[in-house]
Parts: sequence; C-alpha cells; structure tokens
Amino acid sequence: MPANVYTEAEATIVRYARTSTLTLGISEELYADLERSFGLQQIMAVWAQVGLANMINRFHATFHIDVNQEILDQAAAGDTVAGSCPIPFERRSLP
Repeated sequence: MPANVYTEAEATIVRYARTSTLTLGISEELYADLERSFGLQQIMAVWAQVGLANMINRFHATFHIDVNQEILDQAAAGDTVAGSCPIPFERRSLP
C-alpha cells in the first residue's frame, strides 16, 4: 500500500476489505487493528459495507451486466473531483 495515502484507520479498512473480498480468514491481528481504530458498531458497519459491495460485484460478474455509458461518465467525473484510487488491486484466480 503506498505511503501517505491513507490514515492508519483507513489503511486498516482497506486491509480488511481486501482480506474479506479474497475470502481469507480475518486474523486476530487484523481484528485487533480494527478494534484500535473503531468501536464494535463501526466494525459492523465496515463489515456490512464491504459485504454489500462484494455481493453487488458478484451479481454483476455472474450475470455479465454491462455498465452503461452514463455510469462510466459519472465515475470518470467522480475521479476528476476525488482522484482515482492509487492502490492497484491484485487479481487472483480462485482454486
């Protein structure tokens, strides 16, 4: 993860999201990192948001749903305002 992009708490969320998305177990160390930055309700909110995003992405991947041009244009406009994510996502094949 690039330095100086995220706060410690944000970086912990990114690590959690990546680990959860790859369906790897959440280690005690990672959970302890979450607890250092967030309360139980906040951890549950992170869990729910990551889970919902994964569910939606898997739905689109399963049914090969195309993204229309309007959505692509809105995403590009958002990147112009907010900047795109500087962290490359490593693609892995499932066993």
